Amino acid sequence: RYSARWVSELLGQGLGETVGYQVRLDSRVGPQTRLIYMTQGVFARRLLDNPGLKGVDLVILDEFHERSLDNDLALAWLRSQSQCKVLIMSATLPADLSQKLGDVPLIRCETPLFPVAIGYEAGATLSQLLPQAQGSGLVFLPGMGEIRRQAEGLQAAATRCQARLQILHGSLTPAEQDQVLGADPAEKRWVLTTNVAETSLTVPGVHWVVDSGWARTLVQPPGASLSRLETQRISQYAATQRCGRAGRLGPGQCIRLYSQRDFSARPAMEIPEILRSDLSGLVLFWLQLDRPHLDWLDAPPEAAWQAALKLLEQLGACQGSGLSELGEAMARLPLEPRLARFLLGCPGPQGARAAAWLGRGGDSQRPDLDQYLHSKTPPLPEERQLKVDDRFAAPDLDAALLAAFPDRVGQVRRNQDLVLCDGSGYRLQQPMQGNPWLLALQLELDGERRVRLMAYQTMEPELLLDR
Repeated sequence: RYSARWVSELLGQGLGETVGYQVRLDSRVGPQTRLIYMTQGVFARRLLDNPGLKGVDLVILDEFHERSLDNDLALAWLRSQSQCKVLIMSATLPADLSQKLGDVPLIRCETPLFPVAIGYEAGATLSQLLPQAQGSGLVFLPGMGEIRRQAEGLQAAATRCQARLQILHGSLTPAEQDQVLGADPAEKRWVLTTNVAETSLTVPGVHWVVDSGWARTLVQPPGASLSRLETQRISQYAATQRCGRAGRLGPGQCIRLYSQRDFSARPAMEIPEILRSDLSGLVLFWLQLDRPHLDWLDAPPEAAWQAALKLLEQLGACQGSGLSELGEAMARLPLEPRLARFLLGCPGPQGARAAAWLGRGGDSQRPDLDQYLHSKTPPLPEERQLKVDDRFAAPDLDAALLAAFPDRVGQVRRNQDLVLCDGSGYRLQQPMQGNPWLLALQLELDGERRVRLMAYQTMEPELLLDR
C-alpha cells in the first residue's frame, strides 16, 4: 500500500490509475492500471484465476533474500509453468542464487548510502541509550510483547526528551501504520518495531538504529505436531539491513546490544522458510492447482510435506489424490487451512469475529477466545470480508473449532502442565487454575518446551466424547 501510494504521488496520479495495489481483503486497481504492487500470497491466488498469467509481461519478486514461502512458490511456478519475464530483486541476493538459477543476467544498481557508525553495547538498556540519542530512530525488538513492555518503561523518558513514542508492527491496522510511515520527518520520534522495518518499509526521518539482535521466527520441525514461535538471534545479513536504515538521510549511528564477537559468530543468512515451516497452506494450494510440477530452488522436506498432507486429511480437505468439496472451499478463502476449516464450520458473524482475531495471532494478555467474543472490543477490519455460505456449518462454535484443531485438544494438569491428546506435554508460562480442558488454538513455544497461550477455548470434557 505504502509503495503504491508513493509511486502514484511521484507520477502525480491517484491510486488505482497507472499504479495500484492488491493485498489480502483490500484492493485499489482500475481498468488503466499497469503496475500492481501485491503481496506474494495475493499473487499465488492470482495464479488460480489466470494460470498462464495472460496480460502480464513482467513479474518482479522483491525482497527475495527473505526467502518467504510465497516467494519461493511464485518463482517455482514462474520457472516451470509460465513464459513471463521475471526480475528478482534484493538489496543483497544470496550468494548461491545465481548458481541455482543458471545462466541469467545479474544487474547491480549501486546506490550510495551515507556512512553509519556502528557501536556494540552488550548489556546496555534502552532507558540508558535513547535519552542520549539525537533526532529520530528505530529500535528493533523481537515481537509485540517486548514492544509493549519497553513502551511502558520508556514513556516517561520519551516525554522528558520531547520525543514521540510510536509502535510499528505487522498486526497494526493500515491507519495505525500510516501514522508512523506518514509522520513529519522533522518530528523527534522513538519507533519501536519488529523486523517489518528491516527492508519492506521506510520510516521517515530515521538517523539512528538500536538493534536488539533478536527476531521472532515461526519454526515447525518435520513431523512435529506444533509449530512454534522461537526468539532467535538474527543473521549477519539481517543485522546489516537493520543498520542500513540509519544511513538513508545522512550519516547515522547503529548501536547493537550485543558484542562484535557475537556478530561474527552469527549465520550469514536466515534459513529459507520452506525448510523450516508448516507447509499445509502450500500443499493445499498445490492440490488446488492440480498437483503441477514445480521447479523449486530448495525442495520442500519430504517429512514436512507428508505432515501437511496428513493434517489436510484430518481437516477433511483431501479426497483420494485431490481436494474434496470442502477442501476446494477452504482453498478459496484468504486464510491458512485451519482457520478456513473453522470459518466454514462457523459461517456467521461470530465465526468471522473469531477467525479475524485468530488470524492476528490472538492476544497473549487476554487469550480466552470466549471472553474475546463476548467483549465490547471493536470489530476488526477483516471481519466484514470473511463471509462464507453455510454448506459446511457445524452445530455450534465448539464443534467448528474441534473440526479445525482436532490435534490441539488438551488438559491442564497441576495448574501449569499442558498435555495434548497426542501425549506431548508442555509447561505453561502462566499457570491456569482449575486444570481446564481446552483447545490450544494459538501458542508460542520456546526452546525449553514452555508454552505461552495466545488463544484458547475451554471446553467441557463431555463435549469431547462424541468427537
